Amino acid sequence: MVGYSSDTCSVLFGVNNSVTTILRARVPHILTIKCGCHMVNLCFSYASMQLPEHSEDLIRNITNHFSNAPKAIRGLSEIQDAIKLASLKPGQTCWLTKEPCVKSIIQQLHALLSCYKTFVVNDKCSNYTYTLSSLEGRITIIYFEFLGYALGFFNTVNRIFQSQNVSCVHVLSLEAKTEIN
Repeated sequence: MVGYSSDTCSVLFGVNNSVTTILRARVPHILTIKCGCHMVNLCFSYASMQLPEHSEDLIRNITNHFSNAPKAIRGLSEIQDAIKLASLKPGQTCWLTKEPCVKSIIQQLHALLSCYKTFVVNDKCSNYTYTLSSLEGRITIIYFEFLGYALGFFNTVNRIFQSQNVSCVHVLSLEAKTEIN
């Protein structure tokens, strides 16, 4: 074995008794690398936490609600014929799924507002109230537009890292120079 790569959880890359420490003890010259896609996702998650509206939490609340509530999906379908949020669900490590979720929320913002207004009236759940107030916030759509734009760059980097073609990493440098100019 010459190399090992994985995500950055403590079981796999921790300092004490992790897969990496055991491998290094048995194979001293092994090359261990933390997963580039996972590291980019962690960077994006940390950066998005700096936004005041905690956009990732809002995305997760909305998509979780519609993926777990068939009645809510029917309510959304009645308001607007659009793609259902139930088919989209950002995962903790499924980094490429966040961009379609953000873009879907932007496209369906008015329908979501109508749905959550109905949810708040019919069910006084604090989660509905929080989600509705977040969606009604003037700056929320600006954050989502920014996230949709920024996620395009993160997804490009991740697609390059996931490519079978190892000779395409130079594209990152070329794309970065193109965006700066």
